[in-house]
Amino acid sequence: MIRALGKTVTLEPGRGLTKHDFLLPLSDILLDFVEKDLYGPSATFSSQLGCSLAHDFVRLSEVAGQLLWLVDTAPVRTGTPDSISISILAESYLMYLRSACDVIAVIIHTFCIEDKKKGQVPKESFNDLIDWIEKNPSRVPEGIKFVVEHRDWFVELRSIRDKLVHHRFDINIYTDDVAPSFSIMSTGDIHLHTLRKPGEFLEPRLTLTPLMPFLNRATQGALDLSEKIAEVIAAQKGHTP
Repeated sequence: MIRALGKTVTLEPGRGLTKHDFLLPLSDILLDFVEKDLYGPSATFSSQLGCSLAHDFVRLSEVAGQLLWLVDTAPVRTGTPDSISISILAESYLMYLRSACDVIAVIIHTFCIEDKKKGQVPKESFNDLIDWIEKNPSRVPEGIKFVVEHRDWFVELRSIRDKLVHHRFDINIYTDDVAPSFSIMSTGDIHLHTLRKPGEFLEPRLTLTPLMPFLNRATQGALDLSEKIAEVIAAQKGHTP
């Protein structure tokens, strides 16, 4: 059972998904392995990884629903309480998405790396895994070399998340009454408290990024990555999910 909002569902052949169902192929194949060998030595770990990834994406779907409602339905203007709600939801979204990437890194290490090489390959960090793949092209299994293609969106996501968690930055929300954009600013810097005319940007001028397109791009990157890893694992194991 996936915690809180979701549960695993087995569909009969030919039956389609409803609007309440979502197929996450990487979780799907890991839970297939569990069902095939419930009492095997790797069943618990496969279950933990499959459910952990699903948990992150269930959380993402819930936060996305709230963000979409605020952006599309509620009156959003810069400086209103809506901006606070959006910033809190956006920070939560980035945390869960970053977490999902690290779960995928552990899955890659577990299922896509030969046992004799596991000690050489980073396990817990997707960023470290990308670095290792780039620096050791001759030692990387052919099936996972594509992982480096996901560097751009991940580095952008990681940079923002690390600033929020480790470097005392905040997400600040701005809107033109159509859709919100965001900037990352250091919390409590003296220039934040300088009086300025209404609507005037701080100096140096802030860089605004449209919020929803950014979250969409990063989320699609993580989903594409997880789906390709599922295909690699299925091919290696000769398994049809």
